[in-house]
Amino acid sequence: MLKSQRLAAGFTLIELLVALSIAAVSTLAALTLHSELWRNAWQQQAQGESEQGFYALGHWLYRELRRHGGGHLWQFDPRSSCLLFADNGVRLRNGALQWKPEHGDCGSSGWLNLHDPALFKINHFFVDQPTPDTRKLCLELLHSGELPTLWCYSWRSNG
Repeated sequence: MLKSQRLAAGFTLIELLVALSIAAVSTLAALTLHSELWRNAWQQQAQGESEQGFYALGHWLYRELRRHGGGHLWQFDPRSSCLLFADNGVRLRNGALQWKPEHGDCGSSGWLNLHDPALFKINHFFVDQPTPDTRKLCLELLHSGELPTLWCYSWRSNG
């Protein structure tokens, strides 16, 4: 009778090892799932922030174009993706839109990145005149592994 009471009250070594193995596998699976969910959430947040930065950059550039006469006080060189205003300019180099704070040309030094190309890359940049009284600014955002996002803004020039 004493022997059967001892067996009923405790666990054998094999039962304890099986229980610990199941607990370890369950804990590992839960941590892996948790890590994957956080990684996906972080990637989506980073992509959303990069898109917001991209659109903000486009709106800033559009305001600069309008501020410089809507098309009369600037020149765009499509070969070098370079836009020069009367006293500064914007160009595309290595996926980053760059700004020149003082006089210079498209090949001069002193250009500053307007965004971090590690966060998002601009694939294409152009300013066009589809009709004599209309201007069009387009930027193309390139996300790794996704289709490019094109942002265009058109406006009427003042003659």
